[in-house]
Amino acid sequence: MRRCKLFRYLAWCAVLLLSGCAVMERDPNTPAKIGVILPLTGENGQYGKRILDGIRCGRAALERQPGAVLLPELLIGDSRGLPADIRAAALDMIHQGAAILIVGYNSAEALAVKSLAAEYQIPVITPNGSNDRITENNPYMFRATFSDHQQAKALADYAFFKRRMRRMAVMLNLEENAVYSRDLGRQTAQAFADCGGVVSAAVGFRETDKDFSAPVKLLLKEMPDVILVPAYSSSAGKIIKTLRASGFRGLILGGDSWNGTGLLANCGDPGDAAFSSAFAPDAPEVRQNAFPALFRELFGRTPGVYEMLGHDSMLLAAMGSRSTADSHEILEKMSRLRQVQGGAGAIYLKKDGSISRPIYINRVLYPNPAGPAKIAYELTIPPEREMDVEPKQTPW
Repeated sequence: MRRCKLFRYLAWCAVLLLSGCAVMERDPNTPAKIGVILPLTGENGQYGKRILDGIRCGRAALERQPGAVLLPELLIGDSRGLPADIRAAALDMIHQGAAILIVGYNSAEALAVKSLAAEYQIPVITPNGSNDRITENNPYMFRATFSDHQQAKALADYAFFKRRMRRMAVMLNLEENAVYSRDLGRQTAQAFADCGGVVSAAVGFRETDKDFSAPVKLLLKEMPDVILVPAYSSSAGKIIKTLRASGFRGLILGGDSWNGTGLLANCGDPGDAAFSSAFAPDAPEVRQNAFPALFRELFGRTPGVYEMLGHDSMLLAAMGSRSTADSHEILEKMSRLRQVQGGAGAIYLKKDGSISRPIYINRVLYPNPAGPAKIAYELTIPPEREMDVEPKQTPW
């Protein structure tokens, strides 16, 4: 059964690379160069390494295709998560002949190369950057994950319709580079209000804070029944623990930045907590996909969201560079792509470079006092295709 899934997986990879792309003549000994710029050291190094493993998994899938396949050459750079280093690495790879770039663990890193993409007319794919501004007004920017606008609507719909919450409070990250957190917080609050809910309070915090009791105290004065915490995993875990210690028993919601070891290490007993993600290992459509099996074969562990997004970024880059190493031709091919079978289900590419893919709602569970918290899949919000005129009905 596992070999059968793997064969089907490699077969659709081959079909995807040939579909929608005009066959062009090129030197068979000149593969396209793909520049990969990720934080491989520093605070976010663990996430950059996981994305890179996913990219290598995607490349391995291409290598196993039936027949001879000229694999793209990977140029790998460590950004350390610093904007100046990201730009310097991007320029260096462009000068080395990279025809397409895969850049960034988060939105700030992707935004750091947005102007370079337009200036040098080179396509850029961000695996995990969800900020809406990444692809706005720039035809060279693409993403492999959903946008903040999409997950904000999913979180608001889940809270209001599925969980019947009516009063939301929001925590907003005040750090200078926290564009993801602030935008997701504001958009989720607006989407919740559009559903008919009340946004009772918005309180600022910083990821570097050691004590979150002051903003939590302000929030709880407004008596919300759901609190949105758009923070990265370690801070989110600490805020959840502070909220529970302060007596809050309602729903705590988070975005895809909750993915990470820091959440479970710091949250204690999370109570009623859930977050949006582009990946859920226990989702039926993910378990039926051959990507997890291939990744386990290669790396000896179960993949997570960062590995999956790296894998999908590699497939998108390979589809664009299948028969050319010219950035303009790659851009033209990628602009024509509309549907791709990714590592966690079907994804739909839009004309503006953004995508629509399944959004998974995961719960944070505390199975028993002696055991650690764990992540459990709850439900799937299906992607909306660009040709859909009417919005899909809420799945519940």
